[in-house]
Amino acid sequence: MHERIVSMMRNEVGSIVNASIPGTMVTEEEQLETLFKILEVWVEIPEDVVPENIHAARRDTIKKQLVELVVDYYERRGEELKAQVSEQGAIDLDPLREFERSYLLQFVDRLWMDHIDALDAMRAGIGFRSIGQRDALVEFKNEAFRMFDELKAAIQHYTVDALLKLLRSDVTVTIQRPEPVRKMPVNVQTNADDLAKASGQSKVDEAEERRARSVVNQQNKNGSRNPSKSRAN
Repeated sequence: MHERIVSMMRNEVGSIVNASIPGTMVTEEEQLETLFKILEVWVEIPEDVVPENIHAARRDTIKKQLVELVVDYYERRGEELKAQVSEQGAIDLDPLREFERSYLLQFVDRLWMDHIDALDAMRAGIGFRSIGQRDALVEFKNEAFRMFDELKAAIQHYTVDALLKLLRSDVTVTIQRPEPVRKMPVNVQTNADDLAKASGQSKVDEAEERRARSVVNQQNKNGSRNPSKSRAN
């Protein structure tokens, strides 16, 4: 997943450079100003990236510098977040990998549903193109292919944009550990002895008294059930 995200990042920065500088050479100063303005939302552009002779600057050279700048910044911020959680005892946790999976799945799910809805709408109206003597099936395939390319580009852009903006901010990671389950004590002690002493009667005397009462009650029951035996004796 991480290598795929880095690859998406390289492609996205390269696409922005190509869109800002259409030719192989920089022809106008405004081209670099527009390019740096877009990328400064993600990273800080150092002065050594700006060429001394703007009109002699090649697009491929600028692209290589900016791609490496963004990727190096991304990796460095990831190591900083990993160091934060390591100090909290989570040595095996890599926060950046968790952010990558979360953002990518989020945008794939949302944009894929929008893509399906757009295909349904296009399918409903593709038949009208046959009026212009065009094959509706061929038109549908070409349009669907173009829309799928736009879907991949949108997933790449939104994922890269969200991750870099997240790292550009002052983000910190805090580990929240679950509270340990409290176990019931095995040996439970009561204050029965203290209560017995306070009432002037020990716990053993109470038990003997209960057993004596039980014997007397049993004898009374037996006597009431066998009155003839009692009179004969």
